[in-house]
Amino acid sequence: MTPPFKMMNQVGIKKSLELVEAYAKENPGFKVTELLKKQAATGKPWKIPVVFREDKGDVAIVKIRRPNALNALNKDVFDQLEEVLTGIQKDAKIKGAVLTGFGTRAFVSGADIGMLAALKTPAEAEAGCQRDKAALALIENLGKPVVCAMNGLAFGGGNELAMSCTARIAKKGQKVFVSQPEPRLGIIPGAGGTKDFPGWWA
Repeated sequence: MTPPFKMMNQVGIKKSLELVEAYAKENPGFKVTELLKKQAATGKPWKIPVVFREDKGDVAIVKIRRPNALNALNKDVFDQLEEVLTGIQKDAKIKGAVLTGFGTRAFVSGADIGMLAALKTPAEAEAGCQRDKAALALIENLGKPVVCAMNGLAFGGGNELAMSCTARIAKKGQKVFVSQPEPRLGIIPGAGGTKDFPGWWA
């Protein structure tokens, strides 16, 4: 079952409100929530959190949480990462951050394949790469140390994300850990994995 807020985003918030209002008209006593009306008035989709921040003392723990996609990167993740990290950068109480993923199987499995498949032109692909690189540059230049706690595999963009951090830690014994599998998909690492971080895994 598609989660309701995700479904409304797919259908469109305005259309969702129209459908709910039509149902309410046919079913006396059914109330249309004010929250939906207010969201439809903005003309914007619901913001579904996928990046969470929890402060522990002077350290911010940032967790990417998309378990059904092994924490794969999409536009929402990048947008929310930038928002959260900018907040950390400006927060004088915070001295450093830890970046991790939800669960035990993957830190970040890479870029969301659906997001990549939706790119129709070279210009769209280039714009996507530039956006991704901007997010990684923010981590590199945060002015505060960012430790990547790699709770599982890191492929493609996930590996590039880890490399943009100040340091990386991971548990021993992971049979599958890091990779840049883009060439097998007929593409290249788009966020700097081939040139921006030489020797970091040496």
